[in-house]
Amino acid sequence: MLRKLVTALLTFSLMISSPLTWAFGLSDLQNTLEKSAVISGDFEQTKDIAMLSKPLVSNGNFVLSEKEGLLWLQATPFPVTLILSDQTLRQKMPGQPEQVIHAKDNPMAFYFSDLFLGLFHADADVLNQQFSYELDGSPEAWTLVLTPTEAPLTKVFSQITLSGGHNIDVLTMEELRGDKTTVTFSNIQHASALTDEERRAFND
Repeated sequence: MLRKLVTALLTFSLMISSPLTWAFGLSDLQNTLEKSAVISGDFEQTKDIAMLSKPLVSNGNFVLSEKEGLLWLQATPFPVTLILSDQTLRQKMPGQPEQVIHAKDNPMAFYFSDLFLGLFHADADVLNQQFSYELDGSPEAWTLVLTPTEAPLTKVFSQITLSGGHNIDVLTMEELRGDKTTVTFSNIQHASALTDEERRAFND
């Protein structure tokens, strides 16, 4: 009897001194990422190209709208505006006519654009369909490593890595040919609606 009591006490003491482990999964990551109708912020994009000795660096800001799509405003080294909606991709550069690509004319461009948006939201459906993945960390600091499993991704990327907390802080895309693109996000803001200026930028 005494032996059973001692065993029970030891088991109880181990339970209270060793907190239960909790596996941080993809659904938890989706819940961790702050959700809002509008997400905006700054970005720095660094592209390491195997054939070049120095990386290409660009900076700007972005607006991601649940309703309108993605507004990507590159400021340096030269201004470029990209506006992505469900069916069109528009590119604007000072002094040049606007270029418009329609989804029906270039489905591959929209495939990768939709993938980017899926990555930004850690969309479980997109990730499970296109990648095998490893997720480590906690809601405050996590890293998600994606390995493509389906074409055409398997012909372009060797690995895609995202890291952050309640927002995605860094997105890294490594290509099979040796190139690597790293996008660092900062000053992330969440809003329930677009500002007048943002709305004009989407619709101009």
